[in-house]
Amino acid sequence: MKIKKLLCLLLAFILAFATLGVSAANEGVELFTNGGCESVDLGTWDTGGNAGCGVSDEFARSGKYSYKVTYDSSEGTGIVGVANFDGFEGVTYTFTGWVYVGKKVTVESTPGICMLINDGAGNQLYRQDMRADGAQEGKWYQVTVSGTAPAGTEKVAIHTRMYGGGTYYWDDCSLTVTGDKKTMQAYQEKVDLEQRLLDEANASLDAQTAKAMNTEMIEGTNCITNGSFEEGTEIGASHWTGYQSKWGEVTTRTNEEARTGEYSMKIDTRGNANAAYGPFINQQIFIEDGLIPGQQYVFTAWVKVKEYSRGGGAFLKIEPYSARYNALNTMLATATTVTYNWEDEDPNGNEWNPIKVLLEVEEETKMLTFLLRLKGEGIIYYDDVSFGLADGGTRFDMYTTRVF
Repeated sequence: MKIKKLLCLLLAFILAFATLGVSAANEGVELFTNGGCESVDLGTWDTGGNAGCGVSDEFARSGKYSYKVTYDSSEGTGIVGVANFDGFEGVTYTFTGWVYVGKKVTVESTPGICMLINDGAGNQLYRQDMRADGAQEGKWYQVTVSGTAPAGTEKVAIHTRMYGGGTYYWDDCSLTVTGDKKTMQAYQEKVDLEQRLLDEANASLDAQTAKAMNTEMIEGTNCITNGSFEEGTEIGASHWTGYQSKWGEVTTRTNEEARTGEYSMKIDTRGNANAAYGPFINQQIFIEDGLIPGQQYVFTAWVKVKEYSRGGGAFLKIEPYSARYNALNTMLATATTVTYNWEDEDPNGNEWNPIKVLLEVEEETKMLTFLLRLKGEGIIYYDDVSFGLADGGTRFDMYTTRVF
C-alpha cells in the first residue's frame, strides 16, 4: 500500500538547508519552502507550536491557499508562527511576504514580522522588526526584513507577530540568502553536508518505519487495557484519559465506527483551537504491569482517517519515564511515528489501516505513556490498540563460567 507520510517539521527545520542549491553568488538561495501554501506538505509553516495557525482557502494572493494566523488578545504582542533555520555567518537573509488583513481586534492592531539571528546558545546577535503600520482590513500588504549574519551565527528565526491581535493571512513568502562568491562557496559546502545528512536521516527513517510496519506482536504479551474501547461510558473509555482530562469535547468513545466489536475512539478537532496541539487520548502502564527492560516492544493502533487538514493526519507517540509521574525531567527518549494519511488509496476515509512504532524499554523505565493523536483539524477513529513484545525482538542474556 502506498502511504503518504509527512515528516515532522522539527526534522525539516534542523535540515532546512538540505533541499537548497547555490547556483551563483548574489542570485539568492531560497530557504522558505511552500511559501504559498499550495503544497500539501506544510514545509516551513508550523502549526504545532501555537493555536490559531493553519492553512486556509478563505483568502489568497496567488493560488488557492494562504497561511491564516489568529491572535485574539488586544494586549501585548503575540508570536503566532515561528520558522527556524540553521544559520551561516557572513550571508544576508532577506524575508519578503504578503499579509492580508482579515480582522483587527483594535483600530491600532497590526501584523508584523521579526527576524532573529542567534548564536548556538540562543543569545541574540541581530534583530529586526517590521510592522505593517496603518494596515487596513481587506487589503494585502508587503512586509520585508533583512539582516547580515554576524560571526557566531548558528540559528535564524522568522516570527509571525500580532501587535494588538486580529486575523491575518500570509502568502507568497520567501526567505533568501545572498553573499559574495567566497562566502557563498563556503555556504555551498554546508549545503552539501546537510544534503548528505538529510539523505541519511530519510533512509534511516524509511528503514525504521518499514521495520515497524513489518513487526508483529507476540501473542499473549499485550500490556494495553481496553485497547478496543469496548468498556466505558457513553462518551469515555475505561483505562484511557481524554484530551485535557475530559471526554466528549475533542475525544469521544463512539459506536459510529468500529473495526472490531461495537466501539472505537473518535478525535474530532474541526473548528477547535486545540487542533494545533495534536489532541490525543492516552493510557499509562508501569514496570510492574509486566514490562521487561531491555526488550523491544511494538505499539500498534488501527486508524480510520475521515478528514484531515493540509499537513495533518494520525500519529502515535510513546513517552517513557524514569518515575511514576509525567515530569519533563524524568522523561527518557521518546518514540514517535511519522504522520499518516491515506488520501491516494482511500480519499473518503472508508478503510482501517495499521500504524506502528517500535520501542526498546530502557533499564531506567518505570512508566510508559501511550498517546493516540491527530495533527491539525479533522476527524479520525482509533481501534484495536496493543503494546507487546515484538516478534523477533526478544533479547536474552547468557552467562558462563568458561572462557571462550
